[in-house]
Amino acid sequence: RMLTCSWLVVMAVIGTSKGKIFEKCELATLLESKHQMPRDQVKNWVCIAQYESTFNTEAVNHGNWDGSKDYGLFQLSNKFWCQDGNWQGKNVCKMSCTGLHT
Repeated sequence: RMLTCSWLVVMAVIGTSKGKIFEKCELATLLESKHQMPRDQVKNWVCIAQYESTFNTEAVNHGNWDGSKDYGLFQLSNKFWCQDGNWQGKNVCKMSCTGLHT
């Protein structure tokens, strides 16, 4: 299923606590109850967060072969989803990457 900008905004909001490292159940509860994510999707997003950022909202991957970076809990790329000022990606959602990793 295609990731929509509205879900990216939810994910950015989740990552607004500076330096927050979630517990697995804490993130699952937040996604389901506060952000009304369907339960059958919660387990997938929790798994992604676990393996992409170890539940760390400040995670930034600088190691992509093309110079792009991945930000936040779900490691969303500045190549497609957001703008970080240094990379001229698509910025499909017209949002700053800093909201994904602070």
